[in-house]
Amino acid sequence: MGESLNRMRTSDSQAGIKERIARFWTAYFLNTGRPVTITASDVSPMMRLMKEARLCETPDHYDSHVDLVGYTLTGAEVNGVQG
Repeated sequence: MGESLNRMRTSDSQAGIKERIARFWTAYFLNTGRPVTITASDVSPMMRLMKEARLCETPDHYDSHVDLVGYTLTGAEVNGVQG
């Protein structure tokens, strides 16, 4: 599990990565005619929901559980949660 978490937590600035994803998702929605603004703080919860949906199909998929933890930790980092 350590390697997977390290992969997700490499501080290639998680906030910067989440900002970029938010801009891509916002652009996607705007280009489909749906004016939605997504922020960096929205990215981790949305990614966790995607993983939860995947786990409904494959509840024994270890990497999805690890990813779920990683998205939670990076979400905390983006939102400035102190541990």
